Amino acid sequence: METSSSSSSSSSSSNGNDSEVVHYVELTRHNLSHYIVSIMSLMHNASFIAIDCEFTGLGLTRPETRAANIEDRYGALRKLVDSHALVAVGFSIFIERPRVTQSPTDNDSTLLYDVHVFQLLLCCTQDYTVSPESLRFLVDNGYDLNRLVRDGVPYQPMTSIEASSDGQRIHLLRSLFDTLIRARRPLVVHNGWLDLLFLYHGFHAPLPNQLSAWVADLCDMFPAGIWDTKYTADYIDREPASFLALLYRKWAVIYSCTTNQRWHASERLHKRRRAQGTASPATPYLACITHPMAPAALPTKCKTEEPSLAASTENHLYCEKYANHGHCLLGRHCPYSHSLDVILDAQEQRTGKASAGSKKKSRKRAQASQEHSEHENKRHCPPTSIATTSPSSSSSPSSSSIAIIPDPSHYHAAYFDAYMTGYVHAVQRQAQREQHPDHTDDQLRSLMGDRLYLIGKSMPLPMVRSAFATTSAGHRRRMASMK
Repeated sequence: METSSSSSSSSSSSNGNDSEVVHYVELTRHNLSHYIVSIMSLMHNASFIAIDCEFTGLGLTRPETRAANIEDRYGALRKLVDSHALVAVGFSIFIERPRVTQSPTDNDSTLLYDVHVFQLLLCCTQDYTVSPESLRFLVDNGYDLNRLVRDGVPYQPMTSIEASSDGQRIHLLRSLFDTLIRARRPLVVHNGWLDLLFLYHGFHAPLPNQLSAWVADLCDMFPAGIWDTKYTADYIDREPASFLALLYRKWAVIYSCTTNQRWHASERLHKRRRAQGTASPATPYLACITHPMAPAALPTKCKTEEPSLAASTENHLYCEKYANHGHCLLGRHCPYSHSLDVILDAQEQRTGKASAGSKKKSRKRAQASQEHSEHENKRHCPPTSIATTSPSSSSSPSSSSIAIIPDPSHYHAAYFDAYMTGYVHAVQRQAQREQHPDHTDDQLRSLMGDRLYLIGKSMPLPMVRSAFATTSAGHRRRMASMK
């Protein structure tokens, strides 16, 4: 969960010929049973699964949720989770294909992923607290609160398992989460401590009193590791800003360009690695390819008027707070630009990494859009797009898959955050493979995985079971019931 607010990502726009299309399936109380079997099968075949959640409060007004003592912070977050509710869970299932080389003379290989994206609308059946800031954030980002009540899948936190008229749907939800555990696949989050707490509390077991017990439970649930892309961006890649939308936009621009343009982009972004002699000058082409489960419906285009990239960069007309943290209290009413392209251009100019021939990066982006279609025809590989392999027609409703072309200035929704999280993880993982070609998967995991980013702390939370920690009784009962 990116604990910040931005403009709505439910809008769409196209960028010349280089359109970015995202297909996802919205799961509601009306269609969950139609998709559950297909989703379970996909989870078992996944290379990794990325998760993002939306909930009714972040505890931003509670100082104890930012306590310096990590045990005290866990106790405060535990109370927060117990009193608030999930409203949506986005998850993207990434399945890596074998590497493909385009021609015998082409050293640039293509990294392909089939990606399946879902958004689960939820409706908690118990009383819960709603933060006004979170409520405004959800509305500003396109969430229809009426639909959450009308179409959300009912669920009860694991502190309450009494009989309910919606017991079958509650059983389906818990079966879905049980499959996530049984699949034993890497789980990817972005700044995801609170996401994991809500998921655990909502679908697994009551949160234990001790942080060490909760960490032990998570290690038992996800033996392939938990990976936090914000940790990797901050502590390994040393990104100047690590909020999710900016990371995604930076890499999506690179991988949607031609081979030559991607080489120049990687020159700028990997100068440090090349100086160490660890990075290849050719960046593998990354494509996330899917097909919608049902006929897609394109939403309306978002009408925004941004100042030109060159003018905004030159005059610093972008929002500094948003550029640094991915969050602006003024939201859509901010007089300054939240354009990710403007921010990236400004960062490039500020650090002096722009080459003499590319001072006008916005001009190169416009050229890249025109050249991209020619590049795709030569490579026979689609741009950064995502879709979902269709299940059998007998198990699929006719109109539940939605395709959007998101405006990069308006990224935020649980399903799209989950997709961006998985995309950024794929890029980060590949970058480390190139930097450490002799590393095994276990060595990469020891470098990047099993650490959760902690806001306001100089060190992450290690997701490694202590030799003195035991799993919680609730977790053990839940795992026994899954057998």
